[in-house]
Formats: sequence, structure tokens, C-alpha cells
Amino acid sequence: MFAHAFLAVGRADGHARNPTPDALVPLSCNEIQRLFITLVVQPLHDTAHRLGWSDRRRRH
Repeated sequence: MFAHAFLAVGRADGHARNPTPDALVPLSCNEIQRLFITLVVQPLHDTAHRLGWSDRRRRH
């Protein structure tokens, strides 16, 4: 439950500060979780690479 609350608050807070451009789907809880894991917990690639993949997934 704590993890879900953390993701939900992160999504709401991020959307309030930076409105999503029309071309991108808003960040979902799953996408926030994926970004958190790949950027903080297990960073295998650089940050720009991971954020680029996130943008690609949200555009398609």
C-alpha cells in the first residue's frame, strides 16, 4: 500500500508542476515505478537513455 501511495503522490505532484505536452500520455503509476527502478534502484544505463525510452513508450 505504501508503494502505491508513493507512486500516486509522485504522479499527482509531477503533473501539477509540469503539465504534460499534448504529444505525450501522462505518466502512469507503472511508468513512474519503472523510472524509479531504472534510475534509482538499478541504474544500468545513463539517465538520458532511460528518459528517452520513457518518452518513446509514452508517445506510442
